[in-house]
Amino acid sequence: MNLTFLGGAGEYGRSCFLLTIKETSVLVDCGIVKGETEPAKKFPQLERVGLDRLASVFLTHSHEDHTGALERLEDLGWTGPVYATEPTFEQAEIIPDVFEKRPFSIEEKMQWYKAGEVEFCFGRSGHTEGACWYLFHHEGQTIYFSGDYTLHSSLYPFDLPPEGPVDLAVMDGAGGLESRSRKEAEQTLLTRMKKVTEKGALHGPLAGKTQELLLMLAEEGLNPAVDPAVYCYTMESLSKRRSWYKQEGAEKLEVWMKRDAAASSVSAWLQSDQTAGIYLEKTLASEIPSGISIFTTGPKLPVFEKESYEKIPFFVHPTFPETKQLLQRIKPKRTVFTHTSEPEVFYYMKETETIRAGTGNTVGV
Repeated sequence: MNLTFLGGAGEYGRSCFLLTIKETSVLVDCGIVKGETEPAKKFPQLERVGLDRLASVFLTHSHEDHTGALERLEDLGWTGPVYATEPTFEQAEIIPDVFEKRPFSIEEKMQWYKAGEVEFCFGRSGHTEGACWYLFHHEGQTIYFSGDYTLHSSLYPFDLPPEGPVDLAVMDGAGGLESRSRKEAEQTLLTRMKKVTEKGALHGPLAGKTQELLLMLAEEGLNPAVDPAVYCYTMESLSKRRSWYKQEGAEKLEVWMKRDAAASSVSAWLQSDQTAGIYLEKTLASEIPSGISIFTTGPKLPVFEKESYEKIPFFVHPTFPETKQLLQRIKPKRTVFTHTSEPEVFYYMKETETIRAGTGNTVGV
C-alpha cells in the first residue's frame, strides 16, 4: 500500500488522502479549504486520482473541509460507493445522489469488514456526532486515519482503537502543542463571551462543536439564541440517534433544549434581550448584521472580516497530551500529522517517527 496526500498535509483544510492497494485505490475524505476562492487552493488534487481504479470513498465526518469536494469528484465522472456513518450522511448536504451511500450503524463499530481488496474497521472519534476514525489492513500492513478527534468531548464518545503497532498513522494535528485542559479553554471562551456588552454571535457547523457550545453556554446561564436549523437538527438528533452521544451530556443538552432554548432568526435575535447567539456560518453570512461581535472557535472566514471578528480556541481537536496518549495506544512506526500548517512542531516526538510530507507527496505504508 502507499498513500498520496491530495490535500490537508502541511495545511489546514481540504483533507483528502488516496490509499493505493495493488490495482485499486480508496479515497479517505474529499474536502475543501473553507473561504478560499482560488480553485487550485480550494480543492484537493483530484486530477491525480485514477478514476477507473478508485473503488470507494470513506468519509470520517460531514464537515466541509472533509466532504466539500465530493461534487467535484462527481464532475470528474466518478459514481462509486461512499462509506460513512449514518449521522454523517444525515448531516452532509453535498453528497451527490449518483454516489451509492453505504452507511454504518452504531452496532457495526469496532468490527472488521471488507471493501474490495482492503479490510477496514471504524470507531467513534469524539469530534462530532458520527465522526469516526478508520483502520485499513491489507496483506500484513495497517494504516490508521484518526480523522478529526478529541478524547475528552462533553457530548461525543471516543472509541479506543485496537492496540498497535500500526505501520502508518495519519493524525489530526490541528491542536499542535496546546496543553491547556479543556476546562481552561472553556473558561477563556466564557469569560470573553460574558464581556460582550451588546450582541455576540458564535458561528459553527450544523453538528459537532455547535452542540457542545450550546451546552456550555446554557450551563453557564447565558441561554443563547439558536439558529432554527441548528435547533431542529439537535432535537431530531437527540431523539433519533442518542446512541452516538455520551449519556450524561445528552441528557443535560436535551433538558435545556426543551425547557429554555429559543430558536430565533438573526433579525429576531437582534430584537430580543439575549446577548449570545449561535448560528450556522451561512445563516450569519446571509445577513451579517452590523454592530455585533462575531466569534469563531475555528478558522476565521473572510466573509466576516469587515465586522468585529475574533477567534477563541475551543477544543474539538486533540491537545498535545491527547496526541501522545493516542500514539502510545496505536504505536505507529511512522506518522504524518495533517490538518495543520505547522506539522514541524511534532517532528521531535519520541513516540513515533514523524514523516515530513506535504500535499502532493506519496509515502509507502
